[in-house]
Amino acid sequence: MITNKEDYERYLSSLTNIAETAPSVFRMKRLPVDETIYQIDLNTRKVSAPPFIGVTGDHSAEFIFFEMDRYYDMMDLSETIGLILFTNANNEQYCQLIPCYDIYSVSGKIIFPWAVQVPAALYTGQVSFAFKFFKIDPTSSKLLFELNTLVAKTKVLNGYANITDSRKEYQVLNL
Repeated sequence: MITNKEDYERYLSSLTNIAETAPSVFRMKRLPVDETIYQIDLNTRKVSAPPFIGVTGDHSAEFIFFEMDRYYDMMDLSETIGLILFTNANNEQYCQLIPCYDIYSVSGKIIFPWAVQVPAALYTGQVSFAFKFFKIDPTSSKLLFELNTLVAKTKVLNGYANITDSRKEYQVLNL
């Protein structure tokens, strides 16, 4: 449980360690190129959201792409760890690492995917989400930078699914 600033920095540092060792965290060229890209305005912190992110029980069936400025107040955001923070329709909170950044397709921009997985699509209804970008000093584990967006809302549509509960793979937020 996070009860103070030091606990919070340790928590973010542990996520940094996971992200740095995970093979899926890399710089990429976005594929496919015909997907809708939703905008993040870092000046207002507003996130444009798709009308829905999938159907109940979907797991990695939808990839939602977002684009934002690469640089913010002299910070290259491609050097930060990105998180997708979301609350599913049953009011359960999770975080998911942003797996990769496309820094090549559009100059001065970052494009990244959200692979919508079971915890987000477990229940039919409203899903709230936001993004967090942070950087930790590797030697002291102190928080150097953190940027958060406003909360956006979307939906999971009703469908018939044989849902297997794979939520154990995800970090539940205790913030």
